[in-house]
Amino acid sequence: MVFLFCGKLESKKHPMDVLKALQTISAFSFQPSTLAPFLLVAGDGPLRAECETFAAAHNLPVRFTGFLNQSSLPDAYAAADVLMLPSDAGETWGLVVNEAMASGVRLAVIRIW
Repeated sequence: MVFLFCGKLESKKHPMDVLKALQTISAFSFQPSTLAPFLLVAGDGPLRAECETFAAAHNLPVRFTGFLNQSSLPDAYAAADVLMLPSDAGETWGLVVNEAMASGVRLAVIRIW
């Protein structure tokens, strides 16, 4: 099960919330193992080092791609089963929701304030 966080790693987008959620669900045993969670983080920003440190400290199944240009984003969406978008009210609308849905990602999780 591949979760995708796609966006700038900044406070209003709450990337640490996604990592903490992954930490919680990674504690469960998944059968078959193909359902085990994996997080793909496509983006860069001021919180990247903090996110990478947290992921390493908790041995989380995550891959940080860094910034992806628009021509590479379809590959990230194609790999994803679920889009995670925990942005707060500082973001009026996350374009990644439209992009993910157009790419066939089945579910978008959005924080509503």
